[in-house]
Amino acid sequence: MIELEKNERILWQRSASLKIQHKKIAGVIFITNMRVAFKPFLNKKILSLKIEEIKKIELVKGILKRIRITAGEKEYLFFTKNAENVANLIEKMAGI
Repeated sequence: MIELEKNERILWQRSASLKIQHKKIAGVIFITNMRVAFKPFLNKKILSLKIEEIKKIELVKGILKRIRITAGEKEYLFFTKNAENVANLIEKMAGI
């Protein structure tokens, strides 16, 4: 679970992996009404992307569908089930 801000609520959560360079980090992705957060299973540091910082969402197709989120100058690649639905939810929240 993640700590929520005042008036923040979780809309969706699921197990996911975040790819950083050549490593995949297992954890849970949370979509709230204010941000996309990723909490690794083996680390306490939470990645938090505010909805207003998200510039682009892409569905990357392959054997497994992945979600590429561009926020600021960085890109984040997530592997999760129902990637298409997750990408659509984030797009709606970010208004893109």
